[in-house]
Amino acid sequence: MINGETYDTLTEELATTLFMDDINSTFAPCLNKFLSDNQIVLNQNQYDALIADSFQKGPYIWEMEDDYSIVSYIKAGDFSNKEEGLKAFIGDPEGIYKEGLINRRTAEANMFFGD
Repeated sequence: MINGETYDTLTEELATTLFMDDINSTFAPCLNKFLSDNQIVLNQNQYDALIADSFQKGPYIWEMEDDYSIVSYIKAGDFSNKEEGLKAFIGDPEGIYKEGLINRRTAEANMFFGD
């Protein structure tokens, strides 16, 4: 069951539509509020990377306290240090660093920095 609907089959087109609906109704509003409240302007790559990151970590990550690494990093507004940026993306409050997690976070950081 997805959004209260039951599907016998899920085509790629329907899956993409449901995914985009989820991004636009849940994840983007949370990130947009954080950016607006903190007067932060991002380019499209940076925005997309943060959407991908919050899709992995949860939409309400942007409401967390500043000590959460990605929130602190974005609020600081200095995106010139890629190493610090990568650490911020990889940062996990539970200290769990598995290879898959590191690979996803590295891809998000690379997108953020346009690499």
